[in-house]
Amino acid sequence: MWKQHALNIKKHMRHEPIENFLNWSTIQATMFVGNGADYIKDEYDELMGAGWENIIAETRVGNPEIYNGHTSGNLIRQAYHIKQWQDHTGKQVKNLKCIMEVGAGYGALRLIIDRLGFSGKYVIVDIPEVIELQKYYFQRCQLQAEFNVDCSPDLLIGLFSLSEMAVDERKKILGSCAPMHHLIAFQAVFYGIDNMKYFNFGEIVEARPKGCFYLVR
Repeated sequence: MWKQHALNIKKHMRHEPIENFLNWSTIQATMFVGNGADYIKDEYDELMGAGWENIIAETRVGNPEIYNGHTSGNLIRQAYHIKQWQDHTGKQVKNLKCIMEVGAGYGALRLIIDRLGFSGKYVIVDIPEVIELQKYYFQRCQLQAEFNVDCSPDLLIGLFSLSEMAVDERKKILGSCAPMHHLIAFQAVFYGIDNMKYFNFGEIVEARPKGCFYLVR
């Protein structure tokens, strides 16, 4: 599936302006949550009630569709993910020394985590075509990350990425980095893989939208 997405991203890069990359059809289909998602309003209200207005302010890089004049559906979704981890563990990302994100989309969560005060090492594990988008986004947002390098993270993040990998690939990542903490969002079943059974090594929390889950530790 992701081999085809990678080919499509290459085509977009060759034929469409990168300044508009958040409106490319492949990005819209795979890594950008639109403003019309039925759970965005509830998540937005929760974040605003917690004082996260500045955390979710949109940068306009990539020409995203704007929500309520200052943010986007995707930044809301990314911020909501990390808020769930902080709320359920009682910990804060600003106190961590190293974070590894597997399958980081175009890099929006990195922006949220930076705004929450994280100043440590941020490692992304991803495919080359998507890393090119991340580098573009990070350059314009003045963010730093390292790509596809070994580390021993305090927190391993996999938001609908590990759950969409073959089991052997998951084992390579989970077995090599030995993270202290996890934030993994996943579907109950993906391409016949029972993710509820596979991720049974931490606290599983049901999340919006219905049928999605978090593994937090």
